[in-house]
Amino acid sequence: MGGEIYIVPYMARFDTLAFSAELMSEHRGNENDMQGICFGTAMDLAKQLVDETDKSNVFLIQMNEVSYTHYLIKDSVGQFIDGSAKNVNLDSPEYVALLESVKALAEKGYFGSDIDFYNMEYYFAAECDYDVQAAYYSMDTKNGVNHCMPLTDAEGRTLIKSNSCVAINSASENKDLSWEFIRYLLSDQVQTSPSFHGPTVSRKGLEAVAERYYALYQEGNGGAGFGSEAEYKAVLKSWMEQINGCDTLDAAVMDLVDEENSKYFSGQQTAEETARRLKRQLEQYFNE
Repeated sequence: MGGEIYIVPYMARFDTLAFSAELMSEHRGNENDMQGICFGTAMDLAKQLVDETDKSNVFLIQMNEVSYTHYLIKDSVGQFIDGSAKNVNLDSPEYVALLESVKALAEKGYFGSDIDFYNMEYYFAAECDYDVQAAYYSMDTKNGVNHCMPLTDAEGRTLIKSNSCVAINSASENKDLSWEFIRYLLSDQVQTSPSFHGPTVSRKGLEAVAERYYALYQEGNGGAGFGSEAEYKAVLKSWMEQINGCDTLDAAVMDLVDEENSKYFSGQQTAEETARRLKRQLEQYFNE
């Protein structure tokens, strides 16, 4: 079809990052002023928290190597992939080093993939969660998490997920009808609907979402919550105010990256082979 794509968010979904309250209570760092943090920086701190213990039952985060690498790549994705320019730089020493560094962490037991988590007491130094749930449990500062905040990229941008957006192509023959649908989607009537499972972009919608999720989590905790509904709304609102961009990378690109990286971590191919295969496949994908 050609034309320019114009994106409009109808929800503002984003990930958050937090740290173990128990491990942070023993840490002697200065993290009081953190408002947002990128995954790589968070994992540097998480590794410090792990290393300050005997490591027998403490792990970085509840992710495998593929997911962990996925988030590291998204930190500075432009360094490796520029979808708009159809440029791929994955066969670089930096990408190979990234893969090898994650494998080294796995080999040293930081992910605990061989541990029976059901039959032991264990701790994850960091936790990645999603907006509405994280906002609720961030209020449990005694037994839960500390310094819960939106996850940013390496440039400090809090990006919403593109799968909570709609788009119009400038070459569409039905732009007026498309705009009519988008206006309906952004109306208070729709934004306050229970169909929305995350923070909406309208103020009334966000109020309605916050009320629904606060009631849900209160019920799930037997009514013994960690803060008031007003406090919960204030957390969500403060996080929403930090949003300043949208992650527009084609999800199929990261699916392909994850698939090839999994072959490296399972021993099917080397880091160099993985990087070369990804460069070739993504160049083909961008130019099809």
